[in-house]
Amino acid sequence: MTATSTQKKFGQEVSEYTRSSSESEAEILKCLAESRDKLLTDTPAIKKLLNMKKHHTEALENLENARNSEANVLKSREVYRPLAVRAAVIYRTSMLMSRINPMYQ
Repeated sequence: MTATSTQKKFGQEVSEYTRSSSESEAEILKCLAESRDKLLTDTPAIKKLLNMKKHHTEALENLENARNSEANVLKSREVYRPLAVRAAVIYRTSMLMSRINPMYQ
């Protein structure tokens, strides 16, 4: 998996979980606004709110996990940066050496 595809994947996951969390919040507020009776005696509304709260909590946990995973991947990727710099220097040096003497091609 390339770095850009990994970043896109994490970005999509974060946006999906954020959207899901926002939708859950909107549903909770809508349910509270629609509750005509006293909320403590409205058993179906309480069950619905508990279910929405559970989904909202799961979405927030998934969002946090996705952000932590993205941070871990970015942190792990940085380990290879010095190696990439060295490889780039060696490549550039070999290209310059071939200009100096064709023997180095």
